[in-house]
Amino acid sequence: MSMTDATGKIGKAPRRRGRKGKDGVDNEKASKDFNKAYDNFNADASSASSYKSHKTLLIHLTEETPTWFECGRGTATRDDTIKSVRRLSSSEKGKKHSKPPTNPIGLAAKYRKLADSIYHQEVTLYRYCSSSKDEAWVESTMKRGTLKDRIAAMSVVVSSHPVHKLYALDMLLNLAGVNSDGSHSGQTNERVSGMAAEALTDLFTSTLLPKNRKLVGLESRPLYLYEERTSSSTKKSISPRILLLWRYEEIIKNKYSAFLSQYLGKTMSQNATAGDNMTKVQALRTACSLLKEIPEGEQILLNMIVNKVGDPTRKIASSAGHELRMILETHPNMTQVIAREVQQLAHRPNLSTRALYNCIIFLNQLKLKKEEDPVEESSEGKGVELNNGNRKKISLAASLINTYFEIFEVAIKKSKQKDGKSKKTNAELDQAMKSRLLGALLTGVNRAHPYLPSSDTGME
Repeated sequence: MSMTDATGKIGKAPRRRGRKGKDGVDNEKASKDFNKAYDNFNADASSASSYKSHKTLLIHLTEETPTWFECGRGTATRDDTIKSVRRLSSSEKGKKHSKPPTNPIGLAAKYRKLADSIYHQEVTLYRYCSSSKDEAWVESTMKRGTLKDRIAAMSVVVSSHPVHKLYALDMLLNLAGVNSDGSHSGQTNERVSGMAAEALTDLFTSTLLPKNRKLVGLESRPLYLYEERTSSSTKKSISPRILLLWRYEEIIKNKYSAFLSQYLGKTMSQNATAGDNMTKVQALRTACSLLKEIPEGEQILLNMIVNKVGDPTRKIASSAGHELRMILETHPNMTQVIAREVQQLAHRPNLSTRALYNCIIFLNQLKLKKEEDPVEESSEGKGVELNNGNRKKISLAASLINTYFEIFEVAIKKSKQKDGKSKKTNAELDQAMKSRLLGALLTGVNRAHPYLPSSDTGME
């Protein structure tokens, strides 16, 4: 295309700038983000130490092994950890080691560098071996198109090629405001981050994370075994495929941890206005969905959700209690764990009366059963000291009753301290809440009492 200027000369038309689509996304910026993620992915891998390159792909996803964590299941060392190797060696020798073996300082970094070199070669081989028009079209959609199309294309790429096209996962994380490399994340649109987080949740639960175990980093792998000399004065060699899978697992673990802290943690902890409450509720539901589906990061997720039981916004606190009950419907064995977390929240100093009331109401709604042999410790994590020095674990019902009486005593002390200080404007509301709290405590004691086991005779 050409145009004529005022002097009659013919020149090139000015370059058209990137324009925003209907969804407000700058297509030129999206293309730059794609190139940056792709280049960073290759740059990080190429900076690794030298490695004698393999000539064929190490990772193949098939119908028998549709996910990365199912690859290499037939290899003996695939799931080795320091703890598992230690248990195996102890059982073979019949006694425990006086000093359990561990990885020396810097050994994990050494193998991490080697694994990055293997990973770079694996990605390079895949890029040259597989190139089709369909893949090129999906890659183009990731750079250009509407926001919904771009996110859908990224999800398809990650689910189809989770190992060899990890840069697509980085692009989704960036849209959600998450930078797994530790750098500062830019300002993101709330709608964009919400859509990206929804896609990431689906990928983590269905493709990237195993549902029967937690992820393991290289620090927890028995790398020291491959540095020791055997009887023949040779080192035990590690399979490049196994090392690659171990390193990839660590990468996914770090990226998932960044998603939990930088998106879910940040969204659920911010002071939301009335219009932003739906964002916090959506983040709360996302956290509950992840907790129900996968064990990775369960303690972090549980702390996030339980903290929202004491949220000053009634809608968010009610939603947190409801989601916790839904988790217990799916995983009833978590009753004692969740009850302990809520009890610890109720014992926090300076907790508002309403937040304390929400904790008691949730504890009152737990499904209890009579246990002849108690299996759980008290809310403080301490048992009853016996004469032989051991600790007797008390039942959940006894733990709840102890918590109710402790909260009652604290409430009485606070009431006496504030009798002469309370203002008339808040006195009636404060008294009404205290009355409701007292009623909830009495209800909890009466409900838990029939479930006391015979061993807790002192609670009668």
